[in-house]
Amino acid sequence: MKAIQDVVLREIAGEHLLIPTGQAALRIHGMINLSESGLVLWNRLQSDCTEQALVDAILAEYDVD
Repeated sequence: MKAIQDVVLREIAGEHLLIPTGQAALRIHGMINLSESGLVLWNRLQSDCTEQALVDAILAEYDVD
């Protein structure tokens, strides 16, 4: 899995927002507000990863098993 390239992450007023650009703006209307865990996943999705890698990222971030 990997994040699409036509979406950019911006921090505005302490909020992490995904803003669609290019072709993504035609499919996604508006911005997406990320939670803390959503931000962890988005950052991990910047390179190819597996579902297990995403699970491991969340487990490591919150120190749970």
